[in-house]
Amino acid sequence: MRSASPLLLALAALVLTGCVTTQQTNQRYKLRDEVAVVIVTHNLQQAYRIADYVAFMYLGELVEYGMGQTIFAAPREQRTREYVSGAFG
Repeated sequence: MRSASPLLLALAALVLTGCVTTQQTNQRYKLRDEVAVVIVTHNLQQAYRIADYVAFMYLGELVEYGMGQTIFAAPREQRTREYVSGAFG
């Protein structure tokens, strides 16, 4: 199996290109073996919907990294729990 090529999408690019649509999300799943998509976003719903892995950063510091389902369901770090629950952010 060959490694996937990375593709970085920042928040502005997502808004301008419409990459958050259902059709494009479905296309991302089709390409997941070929392209590793890295999305920088503050949109928790978007991250929850499409992320295999999530990295939560605060003030430039990596707070927590793990499988998306785990980060959203049972984050280990207090700052992550607060952000995911809407307590701050």
